[in-house]
Amino acid sequence: PGMIGVTQPRRVAAVTMASRIAKELNVKWGKGGSVAHQIRYDTKTVGENTKLKLMTDGVLLREIRSDFLLRKYSIIIIDEAHERGVNTDLLIGLLSRIVPLRKKLALEQKGAAVGDSSVKIHPLRVVIMSATLNAGDFSENIRLFPRVAKSKNEVVIIPKTIHVESRRYPITVHFNKRTATLNYLDATFRKVCKIHTKLPSGGIL
Repeated sequence: PGMIGVTQPRRVAAVTMASRIAKELNVKWGKGGSVAHQIRYDTKTVGENTKLKLMTDGVLLREIRSDFLLRKYSIIIIDEAHERGVNTDLLIGLLSRIVPLRKKLALEQKGAAVGDSSVKIHPLRVVIMSATLNAGDFSENIRLFPRVAKSKNEVVIIPKTIHVESRRYPITVHFNKRTATLNYLDATFRKVCKIHTKLPSGGIL
């Protein structure tokens, strides 16, 4: 019922990811579209039709100050969790309190049978994504994911871990015979030009 919020550690990543997702989904990006981004000093792209919003983790922390329950979100995706910035760690700590609170309020509201759907509270789902981080650091964290057992004979429920195989490309490493100490920028430029002219096509990092 709510938006999908995706956090990125950097502003450039939030903008480029929003553009890429909108292109792949073939939907409008920005004002009036279903995909938008929100970074510091740029909030013009978010509108009433926004279903998926990419933002920096600092933006979401500021939203928690005004609405601790994050009522307008149904899913929060924390991307690049392995960077372990201060904002990301704070966000994960706050979400560990928000998720059980939202679940508790949703159950209480369901029992009370509230008729007004505009103020209805739904459970919040959290997805943590990382390319290099050990998944056990999060899945075994009982503070973030409390162990729940439905009966005495049943094993405790732990969060699901999904491993996605990445596309692997051939990589070659090239070194200079001598290290340029005076003008390394010029040496780097000449090396890149040399790779372009003498080696097969590909990306240079």
